[in-house]
Amino acid sequence: MKKSVAITISDERLAALEMYLEQKNIKLSDEIDKCIDGLYQKNVPQNVRNFIEMKSEKKVEKLFACRNGKAVRAVTSHSSHRVAPCGEVRRSVG
Repeated sequence: MKKSVAITISDERLAALEMYLEQKNIKLSDEIDKCIDGLYQKNVPQNVRNFIEMKSEKKVEKLFACRNGKAVRAVTSHSSHRVAPCGEVRRSVG
């Protein structure tokens, strides 16, 4: 689940920022995402980040569980595995 965060910035500063980012073909939202990721990497200990990543991968795997109860490896932003529909998994296994 994602949450929103509100920030306050003056109209003039926001207008200037958006103007100069636009000249570089950069989206403000992308830059804010990078800042949030940097803060997260800097302040949240690695073992906690690993735990959160592991939990989110488990949730994704549950969403893609096959009807026969076998879980399918799922793609996450930190995984190189591809999601395969249950039928495709059965065909490739059998």
